[in-house]
Amino acid sequence: MQARHIRNSVISIIGLSFSLIANAQNVALNFDGTDDYVQTSYSGISGNSARTYEAIIRTSANCDPNNGGKQKVIVDYGATSTGGRFTFNVLYNQAIRLEVSGSGMSGQTPVNDGKWHHVAAVYDPNNSKENFKLFVDGVLDTSGNIPTTVSTGSSVNFRIGMRIDNVNQFDGDIDEVRMFNYARTDSAIKADMWKEFCVIPSGMVAYYKLNEGSPGSNNSAKKTASDYSGSSYNGSLTNFNLYGSTSNWISGTTLQGGKNGDTLDILECYEYNSGSGKNYSSPGTYFETFTNRFGCDSVLTINLKLGRSYNIIYPNTCDSFVNPVGRTIYKSGTYSDTLFNANSVKCDSIILTIAKISNSSHTDENVTSCDSANLAGKWYFTDQDVMVKNTLSNGCDSIHTYHLKLNNSSVFSQAMTSCDTFYSALGNTYTTSGKYSDVLKAANQFGCDSAIITDLTINNSFYISQQIESCDSFLSSGNVVYWSSGLYDEFYQTKSGCDSTMHYDLTIHSSKISNDQFTECDSAFVNNNWYFTSQKISYTKPTSFGCDSVITADITVKSVNTSVTLTDEKLEAVQKNGTYQWYDCKTSKDIAGATKDTFTPKYSGEFAVKINYDNCSGISNCTAVKSSGLQNNLLTEIRIFPNPTQGLIQFDLPVSIAEADVVVFDITGREISRFAISGGLTSRQLNLESGNYVLQIQADDVVVLKRLTVE
Repeated sequence: MQARHIRNSVISIIGLSFSLIANAQNVALNFDGTDDYVQTSYSGISGNSARTYEAIIRTSANCDPNNGGKQKVIVDYGATSTGGRFTFNVLYNQAIRLEVSGSGMSGQTPVNDGKWHHVAAVYDPNNSKENFKLFVDGVLDTSGNIPTTVSTGSSVNFRIGMRIDNVNQFDGDIDEVRMFNYARTDSAIKADMWKEFCVIPSGMVAYYKLNEGSPGSNNSAKKTASDYSGSSYNGSLTNFNLYGSTSNWISGTTLQGGKNGDTLDILECYEYNSGSGKNYSSPGTYFETFTNRFGCDSVLTINLKLGRSYNIIYPNTCDSFVNPVGRTIYKSGTYSDTLFNANSVKCDSIILTIAKISNSSHTDENVTSCDSANLAGKWYFTDQDVMVKNTLSNGCDSIHTYHLKLNNSSVFSQAMTSCDTFYSALGNTYTTSGKYSDVLKAANQFGCDSAIITDLTINNSFYISQQIESCDSFLSSGNVVYWSSGLYDEFYQTKSGCDSTMHYDLTIHSSKISNDQFTECDSAFVNNNWYFTSQKISYTKPTSFGCDSVITADITVKSVNTSVTLTDEKLEAVQKNGTYQWYDCKTSKDIAGATKDTFTPKYSGEFAVKINYDNCSGISNCTAVKSSGLQNNLLTEIRIFPNPTQGLIQFDLPVSIAEADVVVFDITGREISRFAISGGLTSRQLNLESGNYVLQIQADDVVVLKRLTVE
């Protein structure tokens, strides 16, 4: 008897199925940019270890301080020491930035356009060329190194939305905050950027989905951001309003929930009631969605079969068909068979077979050919039977068998050598070495071709033309010496007996001999050497064509005698017949009118003379002269008082002196100050420390030295 309605159905659980992608729980968290942040219990990855940050953000805030904005921190942790803080934020050019205390690296792509963006930061200490990488929406934005050594501390635990020193709060929305303890690859970041993880991958050490609240509702009790990594580093929401559209849980972007689900194979007679209370009365595939403990949707796939009274099959086959009850069908038609208690739920089935049977085709053919044959696009080189299978218009096989017989062509071989050109027996012309075949069509007893194979070696004659430049003469490859420019041909015969010609376009350049004269003062620089006396030298220098040029140089070195003699108070230059200018060595000033070879100073000092003689010049050493002339007269006429003084002194000069220069020296000879005074009685306040000083007074080339004591 046929089972009509069986509630206790037999269920076969196949296992996990990954054919569908479920929707995630798309909730995010809004930060008001004032004081909102999430403080977690995760201490973070410390020291110089590899790591990867990821988050999904949305902001319209101005983050660029160069444009009146302010840094917006996504995540941060560590210590404030140099290299100890590890901060992921939005800053310059409104782009993401990864920084440690001391330096950082900025991205290029603005992200404050009010749209959702997946952002990621990777630190890989083992990649010396680019330790840091920044990604926006799965695309590498910036990579490289920074000067500060990463040494992340553990003073402040992992924080979302604010820097560890409680500044630069995030202004916008954050979702899907993740941290991995290794440097993720570019492809892995791109593949997972818009997914929620339902199965936690290896190496994920912290994971905040931020799905705990209801978007826009009163979430005053939803103050925890759960860590889904399995480590329970949960975060506490701090300073959030938790109601309304800001500083609260909000609707996030659409994410994929990963590939998570089960499959059930169900067999019933007429209908099936699922665990969710749904009733199915038709066979097919059905999907039911549940939320699992990870906060992801889990899809149950139900493959439902019903053991009904009729099961109709429509076989379309070739030659024959065996139906489910074992009947072999050879002709097209309709056939009915009944299966009693046919399945595990004891339902009868009537199998109605509506068959279409088509016939295959088989043919034979004898084929004779020379050497090889191409059958159905394939070459054959031996006698054999070849079966070619095709498909008829009715979909059945068409098998054609070829019985192949191959006859051989005839082949004769010869080796030939020739100069430049070879003419074969059939009149073909060959100019390069190689193997050549001259074919006589259908020449043997089987009607196949006969071929003459010539292994040909062509030895070439040659004509070589060279353009040559040489110095004085040229020796050719034929050991011929040429002394003059011209066109020359030399003829040879190669080892293989072929004629050869060597053509020379020859230019002969001659070496040169020249004489140079050099006249200099004190020294002469000739051929990269210095000479300080008159002499003759010879040296070789290449011409523009590379030939040697012998040069004889006659070097004349002139000099000026700069010696000076001192007789009493008279200075006299030893060098005569020149032009002269005497000057004061201490002031480096020329003495007016002192232009002769002798000079008698009017005051004591050091003096030298500049001499020009025979287009050369020289300067004598400085000679000290103690004069007894005008200076002694001035000593009685120039007075300074009081002396000692407290700083204010009086200068009493003859009224005939229009102006005098005064220089103050300390006892070490260091100049302290300089000023001018006029004739007559003049007062001057000197701001000098206590000690002894020398005043040098000069007027009309007369110098007077006065001692001064300051108390």
